[in-house]
Order: sequence, then structure tokens, then C-alpha cells
Amino acid sequence: MDKENARPSMLYALSLFVAIITSVTVLFFGNGVYQRILDNREIQVEAEISTLIDSEALAVLDENLGQINSIFAHDALIVNAGLPEQWAGSARIKDRYTKLFGNANFNSLSHTGKQITVRGNSATVIADTTGEFEQEGKGVVIWSNGGEKWTLKKEEDGWKVVRFIYGL
Repeated sequence: MDKENARPSMLYALSLFVAIITSVTVLFFGNGVYQRILDNREIQVEAEISTLIDSEALAVLDENLGQINSIFAHDALIVNAGLPEQWAGSARIKDRYTKLFGNANFNSLSHTGKQITVRGNSATVIADTTGEFEQEGKGVVIWSNGGEKWTLKKEEDGWKVVRFIYGL
């Protein structure tokens, strides 16, 4: 093929390529496909985080220290906002839950009304807490509207709680 005939073929191929790319871009972005992909990913991340928070309540009900250990980062901090109590690190957090399990028999516990905010590899959750436990033969009802703040980070093996403040 000579140079004069090759040039129109190249221009045709280039314009066809540009038209295809433009069409795909308009379909992908213009019809909200990209936004739906982002929305679905956000929903999935929020569901993972919500499940992690719920697993803390289940671990308390089951008195499962292994599950508690898997929820919190090794350097996590738990704070009782109403008292000067803090537990930092895996060993102290294990001590806290061991003491809790020894002092109270939980009949129910749930974290509801979660407001989840995700920013990259970190997240914050504000939650309500309801439950009931027995302590020293007396029934105690837990009801806290927005009284918990959870801070999480994404690690290699999933989301972990790095700070848990309750009694707000």
C-alpha cells in the first residue's frame, strides 16, 4: 500500500478508536455505572464494619475472648467516658472482658442505629446500645442513644477496632 492510501486508513482507524472510547466513556460514566460501582463498594464496606461491631455484642453474649481478640487491633484503646477507666492494648482489653464476663451475665446486647462514616482505610461508627444483664442478682438494663463511638482501621486481615468509647 502506498503512503497516500495508508494515510486515510490510519485516520479512519484513529477516528473509529476515538469514537469507541468516547461511547464507552459516556455509557460508563454518563449512565451512572461508575457511581453505582462506588455505591455498591461503599455499601459492602459499611456492611463489613456493621458486622464487626455486631460481632462484639455476640462475643459478649457468648463470653468469647477469642472473638473479642479478633475484633480489636493489638494497640486498641477502650474508654469508659463516664469514669476514668481505660484499657490499652490486647492484654488489658482481654482483662477488661474477662472481668466483665465474671461480673455480669448478659441476657441481651445489641449495637443499633449505626451511623458509619468511612474515609479510605479508617472509619467511625456512632451507635446506640441496648441490652440487659444480671449483676449481683439484680437485672440491669442498658440503653444508650448514640452513646458509643467506635474508630476502626483497615488492616491486612480486615477491619479492626482501634478505639471504643462507651458511656458518652
